[in-house]
Amino acid sequence: MARALDTTWLLNKCTDDESRSWMENVLAWRTYVFENNRFVDERTSFVLHLGRHSLRFKAPSSFSTIEVYHEIFKENAHFLVPEFAATDYGVVFDIGANQGFYTLKLKEICPQCRVIAIEPNPAEYAVLCENLERNRVGNVMCDNVAVAPHAGQLRMEVIPEIGAIGGQLVRIPERPWIKDEFVKMLEVPAVTLDSLFTKYEVTTVDLLKMDVEGLELEIFQSCTKLQQIKRIVTEYHSMAIKDELIKLLTRNNFSLVYEDPSPSNSYSGDLYFLNNN
Repeated sequence: MARALDTTWLLNKCTDDESRSWMENVLAWRTYVFENNRFVDERTSFVLHLGRHSLRFKAPSSFSTIEVYHEIFKENAHFLVPEFAATDYGVVFDIGANQGFYTLKLKEICPQCRVIAIEPNPAEYAVLCENLERNRVGNVMCDNVAVAPHAGQLRMEVIPEIGAIGGQLVRIPERPWIKDEFVKMLEVPAVTLDSLFTKYEVTTVDLLKMDVEGLELEIFQSCTKLQQIKRIVTEYHSMAIKDELIKLLTRNNFSLVYEDPSPSNSYSGDLYFLNNN
């Protein structure tokens, strides 16, 4: 089921005629993809000026990139609880940073915070770095690695045209529209969540946002530093993982303060947790 977009809002976010023209193309490509379950052949890339941001888009993936943009900037995904949109954070981990939209919005709310942005997909990582540079966002450290239960190498499936989907197994029963030809394999370096504390000399994480397409539970199970994290907003990608995440973090003295189920499917969403310590 396609995510509903406020196309009027998106067009109004464009700050120049060229961006508006490209946005009209993006929306037309999106309609084509969902009607035909095939991707567009256009290979160009372009920059959209949306509000105060200048953002790189690639034509083949633009239909899905605009959904992530809409999710963050229009629907306030990951920011729906006041404690998760505060102005006084010190350190934030953005695990699964994609093209940087969450970090860009976070830096609007809390300009002084230090962000560690982790993105394993090299193609998405390149756009993440470009978007941060284009918008002159400072105090963000980016790392092209996967966070996993164990350090080493991680084999992951990606769909190049849908950069937000990438993990050890993307062809789940709830996504019957995914054709084998859509999926490519990558092998990427993997690090543990614990190791990020050491590498970046962090003692306390004020906010951890995680979207790792199904590895969330195993990553938290392997982490010995949960009590050094004050807030967690994590996506889940199955109801079984959701239930186990709640059990695990509750046992570790976190309170589930909000659930945000996805409006476009029945198996994913966000969970917001506060550390009771």
